[in-house]
Amino acid sequence: MQSYWEITSDSYFQYIKQYVEGIGPWKDTVVPVKDNYLLTPTDLVARAHAHNLQVHTSSVQSLSG
Repeated sequence: MQSYWEITSDSYFQYIKQYVEGIGPWKDTVVPVKDNYLLTPTDLVARAHAHNLQVHTSSVQSLSG
């Protein structure tokens, strides 16, 4: 089993771009949340785009209220 860090590494992006057009990361790996507050976005999208990969996250809509 591969770790999150392995499958989001630049070397892995370089490898998978031969087979896929994009990635579908969990939304919290793009914009982390702590105590119900959004934190600074990660560099995951920029790094994926640098390898010509599209990024499709799950819904970021709040389901409450």
